[in-house]
Amino acid sequence: MISSVYIRGFRGIREGFIDGLERVTLLIGRNGAGKSSILEAIYLASACANPQDEVRRENKLDYVLSRRGGRGSWNETRRFLWFMGSAEAPIEVHLGISGKRYKFVVVDVTKYEYPVKLETAQVEGAQCCFADLATGYAWLDPEGKIKREFFSVTDELARVKRFLEGILFIDGVLARRPDIIEAYAWPRVLQRRLDKIVTALIKEEFELEAEGFTYAPIAGGYYLMLQTAETAVRVDDLGDGARSALTTAMLVLAYKPTVVLIEEPELHMHPRGLYVYMKFLMRLAKDMDFQVIASTHSVELVQIAQMVSQELGVGMAAFYLEREAGILKSRSFSPQDLEVLRKLGIDVRLLHIF
Repeated sequence: MISSVYIRGFRGIREGFIDGLERVTLLIGRNGAGKSSILEAIYLASACANPQDEVRRENKLDYVLSRRGGRGSWNETRRFLWFMGSAEAPIEVHLGISGKRYKFVVVDVTKYEYPVKLETAQVEGAQCCFADLATGYAWLDPEGKIKREFFSVTDELARVKRFLEGILFIDGVLARRPDIIEAYAWPRVLQRRLDKIVTALIKEEFELEAEGFTYAPIAGGYYLMLQTAETAVRVDDLGDGARSALTTAMLVLAYKPTVVLIEEPELHMHPRGLYVYMKFLMRLAKDMDFQVIASTHSVELVQIAQMVSQELGVGMAAFYLEREAGILKSRSFSPQDLEVLRKLGIDVRLLHIF
């Protein structure tokens, strides 16, 4: 589990640190505070172990650059990921994992030269300074001037590699592409008959008459369809909340993640639906032993998550983020803090005013 995140020189973050992350961690703050950048930084670090996103079938470096505006690639526009566009020093992402802190650096080279590396000086038994866990290349300096093809893969490095490979990033772009999610997740879900779990989730709140799923040939392709007592509806045509819950459930069950990064899960969801969604996700996090780190603008989501965490006995933390002159600051708040703010008539999203 990730317990802390330190970022230096990434996007609008000159420097920032968050400590005390739990099984479920929510990041709340106004636009531009750095919530999405934190998720992207963790996702970028995972490229050290696997540069290819298995769900999207796209290079992670390219995706981080293009996902917000639909344009850009690592080889052409990578310097926009650096704070103030200055790529003289590497981007740093430090992750506290299982009681130990690991430093990842992102350097200004093409993706064919392995830009994301793990500093291994503190790893027991490692004989190199920086390593790319995906390929086995090792460097004696972060710029890659001296390298060799093979390095000693210690048990610790193998554990870190497996952990990073399990990081799953669910954002709005992916949520709007049910075809990509179906292609990756549905065969894996169906093979283990986990579709019964997905059906139960959808039936509980979103589509009360849901009976199951099927594929149907339409316009030269095949579409996943939700079956009800009287008809069948394309997954594409479900309400936004139902589709979001469905696709998230499919991805998590198929991917078997270590960490699920989610961007604004509350979008298009009624509070009741959000409660069902969060309870399902947090129960899975507990049963499947993965962590959820989500960005949000919703106070209701924070309140729901805090309530569900108590019901299920799942550790939960919430942080209010703000950024000033590139310095990322965070304040954690408990259910009691949130209740005091509510009684005072203060919206947690407006804490920057006080």
